[in-house]
Amino acid sequence: MKFSNVPVLLFLICYSSSLLTQVDRIPPTGLYRPGYSLVEWTDSSRTQFKSTRKMPRTLVVHIHYPAEQQKDVSSKGPTSVYLEKHLNSKSALQLDLHPSIINMPVVLFSPGRGTPGNQYTSLARELASHGYFVVTVDMPEIGMVVYSDGTTIHPTDSFRPPPGMMSGPYEKVDSFFIEPTDIGTQDLRFVLQKLNDKNDDDTFFEGRLNLNKIGIFGHSLGGRIGGNLAAIDKAVGAYISMEGIPPRDVRYEGKIPFPITMLCSSGTWPYARENYWSLIENSDAVVYMVELKDFGHNSVTDGPVLSPESYGYAVDPIEAIALIRQITLAYFDERLRDKKGFDEVLRSSEKIILHHRQ
Repeated sequence: MKFSNVPVLLFLICYSSSLLTQVDRIPPTGLYRPGYSLVEWTDSSRTQFKSTRKMPRTLVVHIHYPAEQQKDVSSKGPTSVYLEKHLNSKSALQLDLHPSIINMPVVLFSPGRGTPGNQYTSLARELASHGYFVVTVDMPEIGMVVYSDGTTIHPTDSFRPPPGMMSGPYEKVDSFFIEPTDIGTQDLRFVLQKLNDKNDDDTFFEGRLNLNKIGIFGHSLGGRIGGNLAAIDKAVGAYISMEGIPPRDVRYEGKIPFPITMLCSSGTWPYARENYWSLIENSDAVVYMVELKDFGHNSVTDGPVLSPESYGYAVDPIEAIALIRQITLAYFDERLRDKKGFDEVLRSSEKIILHHRQ
């Protein structure tokens, strides 16, 4: 797809510039300047599911990566790297991958229902500055997707839980989310296929990724989707989720074979506790159950940083996203790079309450 709608392009550029200015109040801490690419990948074997538009299922994919220019912590640097241009060829890249980096660990981001992928910019840029290749997937009808030609597909109401459902009983919640979980899992598997495709013209990252042990970060419904993929794809070696719990069969049958991290706000913990215990008690691997005091459901996103008055969480939004970045980086470093230090991070803040197997 090509841009044919100039107002849409101008909106995306202005929005992205504003977003970057705000989230860089907490700039990336790694050695590398994050690069950015926005691509559209079409799975011709499937169509959009609920929409009346019977178009092939096309995903909008945000890619953050360690760029060629080393990050200078003393300089603000230009913001043009983050403008949301659709980059569909090697020549269109604004910044090259850093030449010294090979075998990059890959992290898939699975957004929450209705949450655009660019709302996870701060977290994605932080990981990219530390040498990660971060792929955030906008899924049609699960989230809002805006294509390069101006076509917009909104989240379907079919996947919006009715009032009161999320407070239980949880069997109904599990049943309600079966369909979007299956759809989202297929989306993530298709993205992994694209990352593995050596014959794709868009693969500026060809030969530079470690796809044998990938990580997943999921939020809300995206956490359920990510947990499902972690249970069925042997290439997944790390999974962390914010307020998104794996499907029922994954929890009760202990299907994720490696240590995972579950983040939960203090507001959600009281009514979600039993469901988290169903995961913890049936897992043979370690489950790091992290309650975050004063956090909210969307503290993992840039929303509260951009518009704190719209959320009203007790925690300072910059403090919240900074702590989630620290936890996430330490977890992926331990799981994907065999670096120690995750336990130390979990003991580093009074905002963290660890719940252990009873």
